[in-house]
Amino acid sequence: MSRLGPAGTRARKQIQEADVTEAEQVNPTTEPVRTTPQAGERLSEDDTRVWFEELMKTYGKRVGSYFLYRTGDEEGARDLVIETFFRAWRARESFRGEAKASTWLWTIARRTLAAYYENKTRRSPEVLTDEMPDMAAPEEMPVVERTTRQALLDCLETLNERVQRSAELVWVLGHSYVEAAQIMEESADSVRMRLKRARSPLQRCLTEKGIVGSQA
Repeated sequence: MSRLGPAGTRARKQIQEADVTEAEQVNPTTEPVRTTPQAGERLSEDDTRVWFEELMKTYGKRVGSYFLYRTGDEEGARDLVIETFFRAWRARESFRGEAKASTWLWTIARRTLAAYYENKTRRSPEVLTDEMPDMAAPEEMPVVERTTRQALLDCLETLNERVQRSAELVWVLGHSYVEAAQIMEESADSVRMRLKRARSPLQRCLTEKGIVGSQA
């Protein structure tokens, strides 16, 4: 049995989830952004606004889930979502359709998170407290949830970068294997098999950390 209750159970469910059915693989849950520039094409300003609005509607919640997972801070995650789409809008002319819109946005989100952590390490705790007195600190999260989230992060970081990225896309952001494969520019089978192989080491790592119970 899980030693940390519901949170541990959810962690186990994430890494033991059954393979998606063929129907799920060929019918991604997220509809593609419709008004998307083709390779080398430049949209009109009006079409660009429509495209960008659809981009936010399609990926906004998933980007937020990613930031919440990585930071454990709801308010901070919302700020990071806003910052990501602000950066994306400023860089909109750099997207010409050569890559998937999701790949382009994903890259911006990861860079935004990296900048967030870099900026955070440069500030002293006193400065953080003075500037953001009402921001929820990680220490204020429920102990079980904080422990589980950190354990998942630690365990994922023991795997190679491609496995980490696949896990973030499918297990954290909720993309289908097909969607994750499109973002990573490889086959859905490659993503599925990579995560299937990752379940055993993740299960073992989480068990060693006391997040889930042994299957023996």
